[in-house]
Amino acid sequence: MNDFSSHLSVTVALYVLNCVATSTVSLHRDMDGERIDFINRCHHDGKRGTWTARRNFRIGQTDEEKRALTGVLFRPTTLPNLPPSHPTRAVASLPATFDARLKWPNCTIISDVRNQLQCGSCWAHTGASVISDRLCIASPGQKTNFKASVQDILTCNNKVPWNITSSCFGGYLDTPFAMWTTTGQYSGVVSGGEYGSSIGCKPYTAMDAACSLSCSNSDYGNSYANDKTHGFRAYNLGLPYPSTKETPTSAAIIDAIRNDIMTNGPLAVAFDVYADFYLYGLGIYKHTTGSSMGGHGLTVIGWGTDGGVDYWLMKNSWGPNWGSLGGFVKFLRGINHLGIETALAAALPLAPAATPPTTAKTSMTGRN
Repeated sequence: MNDFSSHLSVTVALYVLNCVATSTVSLHRDMDGERIDFINRCHHDGKRGTWTARRNFRIGQTDEEKRALTGVLFRPTTLPNLPPSHPTRAVASLPATFDARLKWPNCTIISDVRNQLQCGSCWAHTGASVISDRLCIASPGQKTNFKASVQDILTCNNKVPWNITSSCFGGYLDTPFAMWTTTGQYSGVVSGGEYGSSIGCKPYTAMDAACSLSCSNSDYGNSYANDKTHGFRAYNLGLPYPSTKETPTSAAIIDAIRNDIMTNGPLAVAFDVYADFYLYGLGIYKHTTGSSMGGHGLTVIGWGTDGGVDYWLMKNSWGPNWGSLGGFVKFLRGINHLGIETALAAALPLAPAATPPTTAKTSMTGRN
């Protein structure tokens, strides 16, 4: 081999090595780390940043793994609308700050943060959370420790006549409440604790399965039928779907949502989740960077204002180690940010003392 050929071989080899090295670095680029740096620079440099980011999941978490932590699907609502013209208390009595955990301190279930794991069941988790919270609030001393079973909602919702099956591959925000308030042998929801627990009738398994009318926990001292709880009335409130995002939400809508939380307890809500939400640490979340990951469900338990910025106080379903607030998040309030004030859902666990106004099913398209 002559000198030119030797030089050419070395050059090609170095070029190939450099290309491989460059590709390897690109494939293993820490996008979340870059997002954390960007978000925190925006916050500390005073560039309208309202929150700080941190790493909540392992380095290298893929977009597929991120999407498995979401799961809310969207469709026209099946629930009657609770119009903002029916406030449950005078607007003047609404406090600037409210936290359901403080108003109902005996209902420690409100502080309970579950973990959906790699199953797109956030829709079932927020439903189970709202059902558990409202049962405790409506029946002081009777359902203090009742945990509505995510697994029961996940596996038996397809037995409700009108429903399109919801599963680990996604579901609808109104499904748990329709299931809880309908009639028939598949109506209602039993108890069930977190993954790996032996709490309640049907603990969470993070997997789809056939519907069973018996408790999976053989050590539980109650039958499936006797463990059932039932709701009184499921409903939808908030902005109609579709509604313009990132524009001011009317005071009537905001007050109707706050009224309902303060009177009846937490609500289920869905929004368009982006990659930066997974990195939430502290402050008031506002989408800053990253691509869309789908729809995600949260449980709204209160509201407040921090540094002149209004927020909703929300409970997530990614475990208590997500974020710096023990699994909770402050979320920008008042501009329908990412659709957060569109078509919230809930149900009443007991018939109210006074007959509520008649509300026919709305033809309004809703978001679930």
